[in-house]
Amino acid sequence: MSHASIRRFFARLKEPDVKKGIVALLLVLALVILVSPGIIGRLAEQRVDDSFDWAARDSGEIIVSSTGFDRGWFTSAGQHRIELSEGELYYMLLGAYDDAAADSLPVLLIDTRLDHGLIPLSSMNRENGSLMPGLGSAVSTLSLELADGSVVPLPGTLYSTVGLTGELQSRFTLQADSVSSAGAQLNWGSAEFLLASDARSGSISLKGALQSLALETADETTIIGRFGADLDLVQSGYGFMIGPAELTLDSFAVVEREESNTAGLFYMKADSRVTDGRLSADLTLRIDDAPLPLGGNGSVQLVARLENADAEALGRFKQSLDAAGSGDEAKMAATDLQGDMMRLLAGGLSLHFDQLDITSPFGNITSRFSATLAETPADQFHWATALLGLDASADISLPAALVDMAVLSNSELRAAVDAGFLLQQGDYYVMQAAFKQGLLNVNGAPMPIPLMGLQ
Repeated sequence: MSHASIRRFFARLKEPDVKKGIVALLLVLALVILVSPGIIGRLAEQRVDDSFDWAARDSGEIIVSSTGFDRGWFTSAGQHRIELSEGELYYMLLGAYDDAAADSLPVLLIDTRLDHGLIPLSSMNRENGSLMPGLGSAVSTLSLELADGSVVPLPGTLYSTVGLTGELQSRFTLQADSVSSAGAQLNWGSAEFLLASDARSGSISLKGALQSLALETADETTIIGRFGADLDLVQSGYGFMIGPAELTLDSFAVVEREESNTAGLFYMKADSRVTDGRLSADLTLRIDDAPLPLGGNGSVQLVARLENADAEALGRFKQSLDAAGSGDEAKMAATDLQGDMMRLLAGGLSLHFDQLDITSPFGNITSRFSATLAETPADQFHWATALLGLDASADISLPAALVDMAVLSNSELRAAVDAGFLLQQGDYYVMQAAFKQGLLNVNGAPMPIPLMGLQ
């Protein structure tokens, strides 16, 4: 730029219109930097509370409460308490909790510092601070409140940002470390999880991994390999979430003085979608080197799919099922449960197990199942019409060595072999069955099905 151009530029700055523009710009910047934090702090706080409340409502098992924010102009601080509601899961975990004197489960505490403002300048004096525009930038630490009121800090830190439209993005980081207490040692590898949620759209995504976890006591050592998660879910509008989900656990082992049990890889991949009010879902499950009930180790491979289910009826059935599990309304909900299940079946659906295979020391177990239920008007549905509208098939192959051993202690299995439900073909027993229009055929032989009396 020439000297003449520079002179013209500064001369231009002295013109009245330009001066007014500069003053207006400075006022806007002052509002953004100095005034907006106090106003936006309340919005950011509400967005954080909305995200916790939405997660609690969706789970049905979690209670989230806030002890209130100490709200300043640039920075606020507060705590959220997360605990399980009393129910089957609560009492199951309480029974397994390694503290016989405790009459309640620990409560997870999340302490949060929130730096708010369109430009959160106060966040710059802490780790991972950012001037990224939004409603706020937060850092949270975790701890457990035990039954006696004592608080135990937990490792790891949660960094979050609240976007301009209310979306919450969080990053949980954990450095590899260990801790010892009362004759036990806990070791963990590094971890990082990225979480994004939006209470308005009902979407949530989680991606990340924990590299390892090990608990060593005098009696045994439990070792968990790398755990990874990749979820991208959204509310369907029918009371349940849909979308892809993938979970991986590399290995799991319990090492005792006299024996060891190992398993892994564990792998689960699922996806679901709703089209024109109809739900379809896919599931793949794989477990390698897992202990089997009959002894030895083996692997499990499952591939299943659900097609064309009535999403609205499924949502009502899920709601009744959740309500029937606990609380004073359990009996009333149980009464509704059967009606909701019948409405779901009346809507028609297809369920397919394309693969359910197990490798065992006795040989390979293979099975295929398929069932399609025709749609029936809800006011005309009963169990007899459901069976008449059912089109199902099964193809099962069992190692003869396994069946021969099992019939020695299972009279029902012996009866199934004697009745021709299982036919021996070389080293395997097989069953090929089909059911259509109320008629059952097993291994080429028709089997009568009494439909009278079914309502």
